[in-house]
Amino acid sequence: MNNCEATKMTAPHPSIHAKILAAAVEQFAADGFEGANMDAIARRAGVAKPTIYNHFKDKSALYLASIEYMLGRNRATIASPSFASLPAGKGILKVALELTWLFGRDDDMLMFCKMCIAGNERFQTAADVFLRNGPWRGTDEIASLLRVWHERGELRIDRPSFAARQLSELCKTDIFDARLFGGPAMATEEECRFTASEAARTFLARYARHERRML
Repeated sequence: MNNCEATKMTAPHPSIHAKILAAAVEQFAADGFEGANMDAIARRAGVAKPTIYNHFKDKSALYLASIEYMLGRNRATIASPSFASLPAGKGILKVALELTWLFGRDDDMLMFCKMCIAGNERFQTAADVFLRNGPWRGTDEIASLLRVWHERGELRIDRPSFAARQLSELCKTDIFDARLFGGPAMATEEECRFTASEAARTFLARYARHERRML
């Protein structure tokens, strides 16, 4: 696969395009790249198989686009621009809750992550797409929120991107690595809330400008 394979073949109808991508995410997550087939994706999306090929060159192109779609959907909830209007403490907790839900309870993201890690050289492009649209862009968007709170005087952060990665790693504690390597299928809601709360408290203990309770 290469980058040009993810190029749309026609100017797509937005709703149909999104339906195909949403169906592809579910199918690839359930069956893997090799196991998923275009007929099953078409049925899940409620479209004719030729319609998929009007939007995507082949299965590889659809696979790459589905990774971008899934990760874009995740980023929209994790680092919503609306969080910037919140006080830093509440905003950090919101980000942490979204991250722990993603790491602890999102099966689609987990399966794509496993596929990209386990993929051979053929799937290096998929791994690159995942890294670029997941951790890297996610870091940038969380860092943008941190800069807002820094400029408002609520946080003291000299390296926002580094701090964003720290927050993300804190939100994996006890709920992600085990899932990635075949442990419990899903963290409980209580486990996610606990991890998010502790991650936010730890982060604010390091970066809060004022020595006062922020949560």
